[in-house]
Amino acid sequence: MFHMLSCFKLNAPTALETLQDDLKVYAEHLKDQDLLHALGPIGERQSDTILDTDDNRDHTHFMIMTFKDRAQSDRAVKYIFSGEDPADSLHRSVYKNLVDPVFVCWQDC
Repeated sequence: MFHMLSCFKLNAPTALETLQDDLKVYAEHLKDQDLLHALGPIGERQSDTILDTDDNRDHTHFMIMTFKDRAQSDRAVKYIFSGEDPADSLHRSVYKNLVDPVFVCWQDC
């Protein structure tokens, strides 16, 4: 499996519910196109524990998208950035809720 961790802050305190709703529609569309395997839940950072050692970022929320493999991920990126709807509008509806996003990708060993 190939994974993408998204780290971000919300653009407003009320953006979480909107983001969850928009992500559900977006993920289902990508799954219907065979461009996404799974979307994990949105997590809220708990930086007040000794286990959180990242002092360089102040991101408050996280989520993981999982693809079957790198090839599926690459196809998804190509589709999303094609500029065609509904991919473009669905991606923008999610992205508008994020501030200072950082993305980290990895493949299972």
